[in-house]
Amino acid sequence: MLCTPTMPARIRHGLAVGRLSGAVVAVAIATGALSGCAINISEMRSPRVLRGGEINISQANHVVVPTSSVAELYKQGEVVVEAVDEGRDLTDGERHDLTKSAISIALSSPGYGTHLDFAIGLGYRFDFQVRAGNGIYGTALRRGFDLGETTHAAIGWRGAYNGGSSLVPYLDNINGALAVSDMNRYDNQVFGHIGIEFGQWGKLWTGAKWMASWFDATIGGDALPQPESIGGRVDYIGGFVGGAVGFRWFHLIGELNVTQVKSEGIRAIGENINLKGWIVAVTWGFQITM
Repeated sequence: MLCTPTMPARIRHGLAVGRLSGAVVAVAIATGALSGCAINISEMRSPRVLRGGEINISQANHVVVPTSSVAELYKQGEVVVEAVDEGRDLTDGERHDLTKSAISIALSSPGYGTHLDFAIGLGYRFDFQVRAGNGIYGTALRRGFDLGETTHAAIGWRGAYNGGSSLVPYLDNINGALAVSDMNRYDNQVFGHIGIEFGQWGKLWTGAKWMASWFDATIGGDALPQPESIGGRVDYIGGFVGGAVGFRWFHLIGELNVTQVKSEGIRAIGENINLKGWIVAVTWGFQITM
């Protein structure tokens, strides 16, 4: 699966001939990127595990803003426009930075996404969840702990396959300078959270998680002499806080995730490339419990 952001033809043309300022480039980049795919790091549920046979269905929407990737979008967009305007090829250093930006954006893309969750209580304070959406297919298992009549905690594991990647819009539309495709990711998460419930109408929770992603992809375009396979591992470490309001079987949910991204030794263009930065993700949706 390849998520393809759109960009107006007049902006693509302006980029191609190098006639747009850095500010306009940034606007074009942001517009295109926000129509792409976003990685899925939300939890979106109370730490109270489901009772045996209890069923939970959730729909969630999330907007992801990776601070480092957004900065790189602006910086590298200006570099490529300048090279096109001067009618020259990219230098080795510019090609390196461009490739690093493409990988960073592909792995921690700014964008909007949506997913569905289906969970069922297994009994013995365990529940099981299936998640699907935006090319992500995952399962999760949790173990719950009652800390009081209204206070609960849980620890869990989630494994997922992510077949979606983000096409880097400004790279793909500036003379095909560089594009990332054929992305495959295998995510493993461990998480823990604690929270409190207020009768049947409200819930609050907070927690932390760590996710390791192993990936492989293909990069190509005019900036490289030939398509090249890349791969490696990226770690995401962070925390989240969320809440729900409703009554009995129906609740509206919101959650905020802040996660640090770190990777060392990604193989690309004949060398190791390291990534680091922060991701802020805002998620909202609804939940039905039966």
